[in-house]
Amino acid sequence: MRERENAVAMHRTFQMDLSRLRLAVARAYVKALESSLTPMSSSLAEPLKMNAVVQGLGPSFKLTLNIQNTAACRPS
Repeated sequence: MRERENAVAMHRTFQMDLSRLRLAVARAYVKALESSLTPMSSSLAEPLKMNAVVQGLGPSFKLTLNIQNTAACRPS
């Protein structure tokens, strides 16, 4: 009953919260780019790229880390 009576207001609130979330994500992304918090190594002596993926929520989840050597030559 409440949903029918307040459908427009609830949708407007949802859209506002969604736009705030998008803005917060965009700001965090720009901050990460500006502070060089990228998954790439900043040193040419250690050319590594790292990617982390979290699967799941709550007390149990799966964390997958991919580490890639981006050097032009292979280490001996």
